[in-house]
Amino acid sequence: MDSDSPNDTGRPAPSPIAAASLLLATVLPVLAFVGLTPVLPQIEAHFHGQAGASFIVRVLVSVIGPTAIVGAPLAGLLASRFGERRIVIWATVAFGLAGCAAYVLDDLYAILASRIIVGLAIAATSTITTVILTKLYTGQARNRWLGYYGTTASLAVLPLIPLCGFLGAINWRLVFLTHVIAFPLVILFVFGLPQDRPRTAPIQPTTAKPGSRARTSIPGSIPRSIPWGLIAIGLACGIVASSANLFLSFHIAQLGVTDSSRIGLILLPAALTAALGAFAFGMVRSRASASGAFALAFCLAATGYLIVALTTDLTLMAAGMAVAGFGVGMLAPNVFAVAAGMGTEADRSRLFGFTKGAFFGGPLLSQLVLEPAARSANAAAAILVLGSFAALLALWSIGRVRMERRALAS
Repeated sequence: MDSDSPNDTGRPAPSPIAAASLLLATVLPVLAFVGLTPVLPQIEAHFHGQAGASFIVRVLVSVIGPTAIVGAPLAGLLASRFGERRIVIWATVAFGLAGCAAYVLDDLYAILASRIIVGLAIAATSTITTVILTKLYTGQARNRWLGYYGTTASLAVLPLIPLCGFLGAINWRLVFLTHVIAFPLVILFVFGLPQDRPRTAPIQPTTAKPGSRARTSIPGSIPRSIPWGLIAIGLACGIVASSANLFLSFHIAQLGVTDSSRIGLILLPAALTAALGAFAFGMVRSRASASGAFALAFCLAATGYLIVALTTDLTLMAAGMAVAGFGVGMLAPNVFAVAAGMGTEADRSRLFGFTKGAFFGGPLLSQLVLEPAARSANAAAAILVLGSFAALLALWSIGRVRMERRALAS
């Protein structure tokens, strides 16, 4: 059985304040992704006279993805050069300043620019805090803590959605002021995150034998190989986990519920079950492979999204979102557990950078497909397409499980 103490990293298990620092870092990406969800219709109404307002308003959420595609690998490189703790702290400061700045902006493109900075900042904080966590824990302990990491993120949604909905009912601009939460987190990070290890001299490349390929292990260098498999599964998980947020509030509004506080309450069950799914991840992985965990997560997400898309009853819709939420809660811990098991510890920042970038980039990629469905029909049609995609991923994962079982039996 794995203990919570690392056995091969050379670092002690984190203190309670260090563990709290790592877990609370998940609040920042949650706020960036779901904080605007209850007020998107209000923002669209305010800027309705601006060309392309309908599309750009949703991009305020999905733009986090492409910025993370750039920001996550860059954060990994900067952390290897300047220290993980330092990058997390300064990125959190940038998150707070850029997020709050949107409160005073009255141009949709200027708000979009501030959101790009927010995206770069959370790419750094999310990537590097996850790297720190996976260096401190190994084996089943790592799976448990990745689950706790996801649980904290999901639990953060519970107060944030109704809070943002309440603030939006007063004035949609107030939602941007919730980014002030970054500044007390900075203080916690200063005292809680483990100190960076002293930088040693770069390791020289090994001498290759004639006819063989030389391999290097130089801190801060970017290996040439690109983990395409991790990128693909990261994109798939990001699409399923986050794309629904772009259309759910519009689907609910089309059913006659336009009050942002009520929209926030309808979305709460999914947030609660996502926390339960993340918390249960460690137990699931102790009994199933990564493919098995993916199969369960995608099955639940597909079932929930299809229910939401095909019903007009708000109670049944909330139930469907609760089912989907449980599956979504397991996706992020599972994909990053897979990434943590690949390569060496020295290569982890790079691998996590690619995986995080793909995960955050999923919603933007899916918007290119789902947006035409929403325009030609309605928001429910976009969610229906998303549910069908999750069902295909579930079938693929089940196929992987069967292949693994046949390999073990042979």
